[in-house]
Amino acid sequence: MKKKWNIGYNDAFEVRQERYSMGDGPAFCVLYLSDFHFTRYSQSLVLRLLQTIEAVNPDILLLGGDYADSSSGRKWLEYFLQTIRHRKNVFAIAGNHDYWRSIDTIQTIMRRNGVCWLEKEPAYVPLTARFTVRIDGGQAYGHAAPANFYILCLHKPVRPSVAIKHYHLVFGGHLHGTQFVLWQNDKGLYPGRWLYQQNFLKMIMGRCLYLVSKGLGDTLPVRFNCTKDIILVNVNSQP
Repeated sequence: MKKKWNIGYNDAFEVRQERYSMGDGPAFCVLYLSDFHFTRYSQSLVLRLLQTIEAVNPDILLLGGDYADSSSGRKWLEYFLQTIRHRKNVFAIAGNHDYWRSIDTIQTIMRRNGVCWLEKEPAYVPLTARFTVRIDGGQAYGHAAPANFYILCLHKPVRPSVAIKHYHLVFGGHLHGTQFVLWQNDKGLYPGRWLYQQNFLKMIMGRCLYLVSKGLGDTLPVRFNCTKDIILVNVNSQP
């Protein structure tokens, strides 16, 4: 792997693709986006995201927090959400930066653009008459109505021992891969994983597929060997 710097605001990101097979149920896909950190310079990123979402056409779209770093960034967030307003099954949670800046403003922007705010209670997506997906946001919910497929949408990743209790899919963000990666292996991205145990890309534990995104933006826009990403999971689809 050729190591490289990524400095400044740009629209470069990869679509990480994963598959999940549970043996029965319909085929569907889930797209997870996190750590947007929109600013006045985010136009090209927003446009590329919109093109990618249109091309992928996910059945479920999850937004994982840290949406805007400025008032100009919130305008781009509004534009982004207005453009995908026609989509069904769009869900969002807050990130730590959203609480630091203006969580009420972020929630208002989300709700007026038809996004379901996930925190405090789960959401249910009936894909067929006999197959329902349950999505928990921000934290694991131990007691709620049952479903056929369980997703946990997080901003800050939790310990794997917490994630595997109820879920088929778990998504997290927040860590940005720590922005500097000198090497990586099956256990994670280093040296960041020495500080943050959840600084990995993927972990499989029993039936649970746990995925952590490196995010789409940074408050300090400097990275080394750490490609920004979004995560697409195809469930029960053919290769």
